[in-house]
Amino acid sequence: MQFLDVFRAMVLALRAPWRVADYVDRRATTFFAVAVLCVTAVNVVATLNTQADAQLSAEAALLTPKPEASGGVDLRQSGRQVTAILGGAVFTTSMSIIVLAGLMMVVGRFLTDQPYRYGHAIIVTSGASAIVMLRVVVETSLQLATHSVRWGPHLGIVVDPSASPYVFAALQRVDVFTLWEYVVIAIGLVRTQGLHDRFGYVIGLVVWLLMIILFSGATTVASVLAKAS
Repeated sequence: MQFLDVFRAMVLALRAPWRVADYVDRRATTFFAVAVLCVTAVNVVATLNTQADAQLSAEAALLTPKPEASGGVDLRQSGRQVTAILGGAVFTTSMSIIVLAGLMMVVGRFLTDQPYRYGHAIIVTSGASAIVMLRVVVETSLQLATHSVRWGPHLGIVVDPSASPYVFAALQRVDVFTLWEYVVIAIGLVRTQGLHDRFGYVIGLVVWLLMIILFSGATTVASVLAKAS
C-alpha cells in the first residue's frame, strides 16, 4: 500500500535520506495528503498542550497580533478553538510543502542544471516531514518543561521574546532541524537524477540561507510598520 510507503519514506528521511528517492515513482498526491495529515495532527496536539500552560499562553499572546472583536462571537469556546487551530495547521502545512518543494526544484535546477520534476520534489519533501514532526515534539517538550516559548532548537533562545518579538521571530528561523530537513529534501531530489549527495548538501544549505534572508526581511518590514503605526 502506498500509505505505508509514505511512512517508510519518513523513517528513511531520518536514517538514510538518500533512499527516499526510491519512492519517487509513487503518487505524489498520496505522499502529500499523508504528510499534511500527520504534521497537522502533531501541530494541533502540540498547540493544545502549550495553550493549556497559562504562562506559555501569556507569552505567545505577546508575539501574536490580537484579533479584532467580531460581533460577540466567543472564539474561546473549545470546539471553535480546535477548529481554528486545525484549519490553520492544515493550511500552513499544505502551503509549506507546496512552496518548499517548488523552491527546492527551482534552486536545484539553477545550481545543477538537471530536469527535476515537481512531483518528485513533493514526494521527497513529504517524506522529510518526519523531521518537521520531530522538531515540533522537541520544541514543545522544551517549552512545556521551561514554561516559556523562548526555548527551542533555534537561535531565538539568545533573546527575550517579550522584549524583542520581531528579533525573536527572525532568529527562530535559524533552526538546526530546518537545516536538516532542507538537506534531506535536497539529497532525495538530487538522487532522482543520479547526482552525488554533496550536491544535496549545497542545495539544502542555499535554500536554508535564502529562507532566513527572506523571512528576516519580512520581519524587518513588519517591525518598521509596527513602530510607524
